[in-house]
Amino acid sequence: MLRTVFIYVALMAVLAGCRRQSDRHVVLSVNGHDLTEEMISSRANLMVALRHHRNPKFSDDDALKLRETFRRGYGNVFIRDAVLADFAKSRGISIPDRILAECRAKAFAAQRNRGDKNFEDMVVRAGVDRREFDAQIRTEALVVAVKEHLAQSNPTNFTTAYADDLIKRMKAFNADMVKTNALVYARATNVWMRLNAGADFAQTAKEFTEVPEEKDDCEWGILDDSFLRDSPRLLEAVKKLRVGEFTPPVEGDNALLIVRLDGLSNDGAYELSRIVFLLPMMLDIASREEIIETAYKEHYDSLYKTTLKDLIDSADIVRMNQDSEQTSKEDKNEAKR
Repeated sequence: MLRTVFIYVALMAVLAGCRRQSDRHVVLSVNGHDLTEEMISSRANLMVALRHHRNPKFSDDDALKLRETFRRGYGNVFIRDAVLADFAKSRGISIPDRILAECRAKAFAAQRNRGDKNFEDMVVRAGVDRREFDAQIRTEALVVAVKEHLAQSNPTNFTTAYADDLIKRMKAFNADMVKTNALVYARATNVWMRLNAGADFAQTAKEFTEVPEEKDDCEWGILDDSFLRDSPRLLEAVKKLRVGEFTPPVEGDNALLIVRLDGLSNDGAYELSRIVFLLPMMLDIASREEIIETAYKEHYDSLYKTTLKDLIDSADIVRMNQDSEQTSKEDKNEAKR
């Protein structure tokens, strides 16, 4: 009897050891940093718990799909985190408490349930692994810290002269677009006059509309007031039509439209056809301050992306039990996107 119990206990220990070994199975290595099945499962469990906390209707099927999607994509995130961790260590970059607090606040805003009072309350009520959650937040905070380090190490200066020059060029572009607008209005007016003179609407649309897929069929569809509400002048013009009549050129949806009322449905919706003349897009001219702020952001984002690309290109990336060279190239390309 004791021998049987001993054998059973020994067998259970072996099986448990196999499970633990399976959980610790390394699936990806980046510069010696190993990603294991256990790590993937722990992070996936965190994602599922947070999603269910935020949305109680989150089903088991939804959880399964989330786990599958997470498993496919987490390797690329791990590559980014691993190379940035090495970069931070080599440059002596630490994560300031300020950045950690900001990232924790963002996590709370993104994952909270209405009943959560604060971050700590959310962690308790969601029942998540606090250490795993903190680890995820730290990786996002490290990205911010690296970006700040790069900005401080590579200073640049966008002056008001830079902003003024850009504003000048934007205004010149808009002035050219105003001239183009005038030409579009003239072309649309000429077509409208042809229609008034008795030209066939469908044939005219086929000849002049500037939406290629509508050249053989100018029918716009059955639309109601709610669809046209974003173009009030167009809606007002359509409401004045009788069946068979058409509007003069009216602005709507970044184009000049000549719209014909083909009929009215029982619920009051309009059966419409149209001829489209595309208008050039005008630039919204920002202030000096907005232009300079955007320029700095784009400059430092580009600097970060270039640095990350170089780090990944030089990294030793291997997926276990697969063709190492082929997989390394694929992983690097995916992680840089």
